[in-house]
Amino acid sequence: MLRAQVTSGVRVSNYQVKMRLRRDKVKGARLSEVIWVSFTVAVFITSLTIFLFVPFEGRRLGMQHLWVYILCTLAVGGSLGLPLFLLFRERKLKK
Repeated sequence: MLRAQVTSGVRVSNYQVKMRLRRDKVKGARLSEVIWVSFTVAVFITSLTIFLFVPFEGRRLGMQHLWVYILCTLAVGGSLGLPLFLLFRERKLKK
């Protein structure tokens, strides 16, 4: 059981200490939820952009095997799919 604490000369009851601990836990939970949602939205928007950009730009340049970049995005993420596509896009543009 928690004991009363003395803070700045004011006695704090066990109930107040428990409420502070609960409030801190709730704030931490809310922050982690916000971070998780932000990360999920960023990954979703990046993937959606790749799914729209790769077929459009690939067909415009006459590139083949566009499904490979989509598969890389689904398997690993945008950090593989987009740079790989951009690398082969630059090679195609230099020809």
